[in-house]
Amino acid sequence: MSDLNDSRIRKSGMNVVTGIAQNSLTILLAFLSRIIFVRVLDASYLGINGLFTNILNFLSLADLGVSTAMMYSLYEPIVSGNYEKITALIDFFKRIYHKIAFAVLVLGLLLLPFLKYIIRLEKEIPNLEWYYILALLNVVISYLFVYRTTLMIADQRGYILNNYIMIFKVATFAAQTAVLFVTQDYFLYLLVALLIGFFSNLTQSIVTVRAYPYLRRKASPIGNRDKKKIYSNVKALFLYKVTAVINNDIDSILISILVGTVFVGYYSNYLTVMSAVVMLITAVFTACKASVGNMIADSGTDLASQFKIYKLIEFGNYWLVSFAAICSVCLLNDCISIFFGSEYVLSNIIVLAIVACFYTSNICQTIWVFRETTGFFQEVKYVMVVHCILNLILSVFLGRICGMFGILAATVISRLCFSGWNEPYVFFKKYFKVSPIGYFQNYLKWLILSITAGTITWKLCTYVNLSLGWIRLLVKMGICILTPNLLFGLFFCRSKEIKQLYEVIIKPIWQKRNVKG
Repeated sequence: MSDLNDSRIRKSGMNVVTGIAQNSLTILLAFLSRIIFVRVLDASYLGINGLFTNILNFLSLADLGVSTAMMYSLYEPIVSGNYEKITALIDFFKRIYHKIAFAVLVLGLLLLPFLKYIIRLEKEIPNLEWYYILALLNVVISYLFVYRTTLMIADQRGYILNNYIMIFKVATFAAQTAVLFVTQDYFLYLLVALLIGFFSNLTQSIVTVRAYPYLRRKASPIGNRDKKKIYSNVKALFLYKVTAVINNDIDSILISILVGTVFVGYYSNYLTVMSAVVMLITAVFTACKASVGNMIADSGTDLASQFKIYKLIEFGNYWLVSFAAICSVCLLNDCISIFFGSEYVLSNIIVLAIVACFYTSNICQTIWVFRETTGFFQEVKYVMVVHCILNLILSVFLGRICGMFGILAATVISRLCFSGWNEPYVFFKKYFKVSPIGYFQNYLKWLILSITAGTITWKLCTYVNLSLGWIRLLVKMGICILTPNLLFGLFFCRSKEIKQLYEVIIKPIWQKRNVKG
């Protein structure tokens, strides 16, 4: 069992390292690409580029949560080495994903006549429909290959794919940059992304087949029992998928309709920065998800051990998310001003709302990891539905009164009023069989600590009045790195969370190193 745990820790480590490397590269290239984009093309193109992303995320509802259901279905046969069942599952999901690709294409084309009602610009942009079709095809192509690459991720070998993803990201950035500087043509800009995206997905598929040669065998049909279970999970996950997409992407669409499409471009600059932060956090949790899934699929792991791992991941998530939120509040406007121009800077109150959206969403990452790896889909499927309905009503109401701030504030309020407490309550009571009171006590304690640390850090940053933007940003960044982490360290230095972190991760690694030495 220790060798199995060591293997999980090793693979998780490799996935975290390559995931962070890949996401760091994505962040860097996204910044550089957007800086070039706003310098070469009109702000209107920035707005429609961000809006297309949100619209196409809505079309991904056709996925129905199949990717999560597929990942969950693969954990058990991977652990038991049941290659025949893995092949059968891959073939089954292949047929599903090809149908999804067709559905996304059809739904996307049906939306074409309605673009004029969603996009509000002062001057008309020619060829808007063709831009949209290219962006749509880029999404459709990804569904043709994902059924294979999911196996690599479920088997904790996503680090192999990360290396190829990085190569193609660099190629895409280089080609798109060349197109912008030489032609200033948005159509060619999107066409480059489409072509390189196709070869990236194809390469990852080929690499997966080489890693698992048994996938070339003729697959047997999966049993009715497995098929029924998958469809049951997909139905529950569909609600999550619908509500998650609506909650995450409705803000930009409502901003376009109620405030103006150009402001979606301003907002998307901030989302680019925040997405960079989310990518780094997600890289850690994507690696953890496969390890947790394999641990749960292993019948030798009892509920108490699972709860211990949950508490450890939850503590790490709190520290990461709180630190990121504090840095974002203090540094976002400086980053936007330096990278994109002072004309793209939004008010501090809107920045605070953006960061609050980030915090209230990502603080629940640990619950989501365990929900998706334990198959705990049915019990809390209606929680997000109520949250979504509340968010829509509040967003329209507050958006008409307060504009962009009202739309963002509605997202935060709806989370705090329902899903932020209901889903953890149900999960703790029904899965871990423990009282959720400890979770809410920790959440409140950590929230107060985060607000306190954030207020102190913000106050210290206000004393930095240097005229040079880069120097001012670097000094503030130093304050943001030191102050909250120092305060968190002082607060938690004698806590059980730090002791647990030492016992579960640091001590085993240190002992293993000494044995080898």
